[in-house]
Amino acid sequence: MKAATVALYAARLGGLAALVLGLAFRLGQPVPIHAHMAAGALTIFGLWTLAVLRIRRPGAWLALAVGLLIPPLGLIQMHESLAAFNAVTEWLHPGLAVVALGLVEGLARKATAQTV
Repeated sequence: MKAATVALYAARLGGLAALVLGLAFRLGQPVPIHAHMAAGALTIFGLWTLAVLRIRRPGAWLALAVGLLIPPLGLIQMHESLAAFNAVTEWLHPGLAVVALGLVEGLARKATAQTV
């Protein structure tokens, strides 16, 4: 199995799990936040792997930057001292996560199209 394929499926699975767990958490369900964070980390590692494999293509540097932005935005939501930013991060964190999943699909399409 090629690295791009493994990264694609890891990012897809992790992204779906992170979005579902994050939505459940926001709706007040008892969700282990570390499970959400682990699923998000899996997504970002998959995104970064695809970006490194496609580093000379458009979108790769954007994918690396988005992957760097998502975790701090999630951590901001956990700190009460930064509550003033919660209104922004409640939308920006999941919004960038969806953008990351789009970048995953775009980078994977380019990676698989090149090998065919």
